Amino acid sequence: MSGVSRSVFAQRFADAYGSGPMELLRELRMQRAANLLRTTDHPVKRIAVMVGFASRSAFTRQFETKTGLSPRDYRKSMESG
Repeated sequence: MSGVSRSVFAQRFADAYGSGPMELLRELRMQRAANLLRTTDHPVKRIAVMVGFASRSAFTRQFETKTGLSPRDYRKSMESG
């Protein structure tokens, strides 16, 4: 253990990296998912699991919040553009 409380750790992390640890993890997951959607033909459900989501629906909600597009629509836009 680091010897500090969770709140102190979260604050120090945010000071160092510009966001909290969970926000950074969420951002990294979404970046990896976007890359997998662009570069593979894996089903969305498989990509959801690969980036750490237990369900496709939770992944889809988070991805839509981040990108404004569903994973399926994001993939289609990358294929056509």
